[in-house]
Amino acid sequence: MEPFKKKTSPYYYVRIYTPQEKLGYYEKSTKTKLKREAEAIQKKWQDEADLVKNCSSDSSKEISLILQNLLNYSSSGRLSLDEWDEGADKIDRLINPDPLAHFTLSMWYNHWLNNNDDIAPSTRAVYRATGEELKLHPQSKIKLNRLSSIDCRKLQKAVKDGGKGSRSGNTTNLIVSPLRASLQDAVYDGVLRKNPFVDVKREPIDTKEKGFFFVEEIEKILLHADHGWRGMIYIAVHTTLRLTNCALIKWDEVHFNRSQIILYPVKQRHKFKKLTPNGKGKLKKLPIYGNLDFFLKTKAEGLTQGLSEFEGIELYSKEWCELFHKHFGNQYVLPNCADMREKGESWLSESFNRLMIKAGIPKTQTLEDGTVARRSFHCFKHTTNWLMMKGDISEEIRHDICGHTTKAVHNHYKHEDPERIKKALEKSVPNFVVSA
Repeated sequence: MEPFKKKTSPYYYVRIYTPQEKLGYYEKSTKTKLKREAEAIQKKWQDEADLVKNCSSDSSKEISLILQNLLNYSSSGRLSLDEWDEGADKIDRLINPDPLAHFTLSMWYNHWLNNNDDIAPSTRAVYRATGEELKLHPQSKIKLNRLSSIDCRKLQKAVKDGGKGSRSGNTTNLIVSPLRASLQDAVYDGVLRKNPFVDVKREPIDTKEKGFFFVEEIEKILLHADHGWRGMIYIAVHTTLRLTNCALIKWDEVHFNRSQIILYPVKQRHKFKKLTPNGKGKLKKLPIYGNLDFFLKTKAEGLTQGLSEFEGIELYSKEWCELFHKHFGNQYVLPNCADMREKGESWLSESFNRLMIKAGIPKTQTLEDGTVARRSFHCFKHTTNWLMMKGDISEEIRHDICGHTTKAVHNHYKHEDPERIKKALEKSVPNFVVSA
């Protein structure tokens, strides 16, 4: 049979007949889009399979003997589950010599994770946590070719019920998603004919509204925050950047001579990479003003204090900024928060939750319509939007500042006016008073 394509993959598949042709065959991805290359690969693999057939004294007799032994044990009532699994495993290996087909779920997941170059380093760390979680459940030891949708459903339920109490639907889906992806790649590679997770519905996600912080609450949080978290909060409120972006800002993204932070936000880089020629997403130019301006300049002056290279150069001039970027551009503005982020985003989230408790800020908030909303670091973005709404800032400008959710809006407002945005934010966001 000639190489063929499936709807689930762009690559050519080939059918390799097992040493016992009457018992079947297996299909495998060649990982090439060229038919001629696929034909050469098919010939090589079939020759290897035929060699196994010729080397075997009589594989059919071996399988018959295994089946007869299992039947004898069953007739006498002595057939245990372990003996059945052992016999089935021997037959599997005789029928399908591909070693990947006999991997357990845990073995396949680790193989997939270690050999997938498309996974970013930060994402790989999160995926490793899924691998550790997988080891805690018996389904991890089930072989791929015996893994059923029932097993996958049980595994998802076990993940949801695990951890410190019952996990939310969001967290459960986050843990299980890499497993789904790895099994889908097993289908693309021809190791599985169907992804058993396809028939397993994802956990319902928590649809609760996100809340916001009042100005007085922000000042209470700032009062109890250390230097790093004050910087995180100033950046979040003044720029609407997300948790990860706030933690990973470097000095070469801070331009004092322009009074701007210029960067590619992480989520937009992923979300809009197909919409922009550079593949990085939309470049954001965010104004530096108010408390944020004072905070960043104080830190920058502290770094340059005592350095003779900066003497005689006008503070924050273009020349000064170029020299500053040369010396400190590759350093994080908030190194302690960046270290926490490298360990995983949950470290930052949990640290902020503890800060809220210390400041006496409730975790939930009842909105005007009676909805109970949760509050987290992400709510600073909603807070800035709320402050701008109170300040009668137009929806168009708020879209520019807070980000867009559709391609149409993204394209419509792709030419931002930095000065207009700065004036809108300066009008809306107050200077926070921190007494200590």
